[in-house]
Amino acid sequence: MQDEFGTQSPQTQSNTLGMVGFILAFCLSPIGLVLSAIALRKQPRGFAIGGVIVGLLGTIAWVAFGIMIGFGALIGIKVGEGMMDYQLISNALEADLGNNGEYPADLSALAVDSSALMDPWGTEWRYEKTSTGYTLTSACRDGAFDTDDDIVLRPNMTQDELSTAFSQALARSFGGQP
Repeated sequence: MQDEFGTQSPQTQSNTLGMVGFILAFCLSPIGLVLSAIALRKQPRGFAIGGVIVGLLGTIAWVAFGIMIGFGALIGIKVGEGMMDYQLISNALEADLGNNGEYPADLSALAVDSSALMDPWGTEWRYEKTSTGYTLTSACRDGAFDTDDDIVLRPNMTQDELSTAFSQALARSFGGQP
């Protein structure tokens, strides 16, 4: 190709795959990363290098976000299990109170599935009969009683109170202060 002075102008090269990879790296990071990495084989490499960098950072962010969501789901499952256990044990304790006029000395006397007597982390619920009712305590994540992360439940707790008790104990368990 010649310009108006008759000189040959250099051909401009483009790297379409590099441009596509760069653009996709902003919204579909893993795909943009792969396309940009493939485009590094062809000149010019500017968009391909940018796509690799943006795609790598975006992919790391997606993975971190996925881990946080997965971890949150696992914690949510544990909380749900604990709340169901509490409801089963609490109902059985109240039925025993209605039948015998007092709470039982220990949980083994209750007609509940033995799996409900274990907290979601695999430790047996600690039951203590008190003058005003009882307490159910979960050792929580660390498996040890009388630590900051223990979940202490009392009779007739509302769903909100249960949720708060579990949330605060789990926050303490992971080093946060509720």
